[in-house]
Amino acid sequence: MQIECKIKTYTDKKLLEFDRKEFQGKLDKIKDGDYTLAIMKRGQARTLQMNAYFHGVVMKYSAEAMGLDIYTAKMQLKDVLGYWKMDKSGKFALFESTADMSIKRLSEFIEQIKLLMLNQFGLVIPEPDEVINEI
Repeated sequence: MQIECKIKTYTDKKLLEFDRKEFQGKLDKIKDGDYTLAIMKRGQARTLQMNAYFHGVVMKYSAEAMGLDIYTAKMQLKDVLGYWKMDKSGKFALFESTADMSIKRLSEFIEQIKLLMLNQFGLVIPEPDEVINEI
């Protein structure tokens, strides 16, 4: 569950105001249990069109060129392009989630995939405005 609340602050970052009633109402709907509350600054949300282009065009074309299903192709591309880090034990690679990538990060990933597909397979992945019907 994700609870969203607008918060206004002073320039020194002290809490000025937020809609306490709305926030409390959302908290009251949560069932008993152990939870962690994280307060994070919201990044710019990606558009549905960007997500559709990534999955429906970039990954579809790449997976076909690689002879793999989309999920496996995405994991291999993350591996090859360095979108992973080792866990704390140093035993396992943790792949970066594309769902958590910012617009900038996903754009970089898409461009790197397109370049790799061109160099490895001679595949030119169309630009978003060239594939309106596929998105």
